[in-house]
Amino acid sequence: FGQITSCTLSDPAHIELYRPWPTPSGTFSYFHYNLVGRGTQPFMAGIKALQMRYAGQVYAPYKRLDEAVSNWVGTTGFDPVVKAIYYGRVFPQCEPALTDSGITDVQVRTVGCMESGFNPTYISQARARNSEAQNAMTVMYLANPTTTNQSLGDLFYGATYGASGYTASGYFSDGVTASNLDDNSLGAYKWPGFFFGVGMAHQWPAARLGGVAPPQSRVVYISLDLTGGMASRIIVTAPSGAQVTYDCGTTSPCPVTVDDRQGSHWFQVQYLSPLGAVLSQTAPDLLNIPGPASP
Repeated sequence: FGQITSCTLSDPAHIELYRPWPTPSGTFSYFHYNLVGRGTQPFMAGIKALQMRYAGQVYAPYKRLDEAVSNWVGTTGFDPVVKAIYYGRVFPQCEPALTDSGITDVQVRTVGCMESGFNPTYISQARARNSEAQNAMTVMYLANPTTTNQSLGDLFYGATYGASGYTASGYFSDGVTASNLDDNSLGAYKWPGFFFGVGMAHQWPAARLGGVAPPQSRVVYISLDLTGGMASRIIVTAPSGAQVTYDCGTTSPCPVTVDDRQGSHWFQVQYLSPLGAVLSQTAPDLLNIPGPASP
């Protein structure tokens, strides 16, 4: 029969199990494996949080599941001492957390569940997993925007990206960032997807301020060259990439709406035939009009 256990080397000839063996005697062989049995890899839960975040936009129950998973990542899947996502939690050999065979020294982690010791190289490797789960911090905080959750999100973010000399005063940085934040890694293999994709870390600074701000709509007027009496339309592209087409007919200047929250918008004018075909169009140009405008 199989038993999951861990042990401490007492001396060169003896090991001490962290709990009594279930039989009084016998001859047994052993097999070492990373993670055995039922459990969760928190970085996988972080990836799942993004999937459920998208699903929750069309099916409400997923939103509640997403919030529950994200809260678990922050409260159980994250080691506040190493400031990194565990490699494994709930697996029998990973519990209790922060100990190895009953040792209470927090510098010791169970092998395979979390990097052991406070060697900066090991800490950096552990923090690389944060890149896959920052999205969970955003979900957790937006669902429950407490000071505690904001501080946890800041700690999570700073431990991953808070390089010395580049981190604003008042935000966490201990000089150790995630491994693989180098040009070679960020241009190859899985790392671009971790740091720039599935983790959605770029959203945390906005989330900690309360999420997306409401639109700041403003009407501006664009003058048109209506020589020849041609009808016209204007295509406005916001910094977000969203496009809106305004049918101006033979009216000049033509009113369009911009969202000042986003910054400068692009616009392009098209001149049309009586049947609506595009006869000519201007090159895209920045619509950068400061302050309210009037005709």
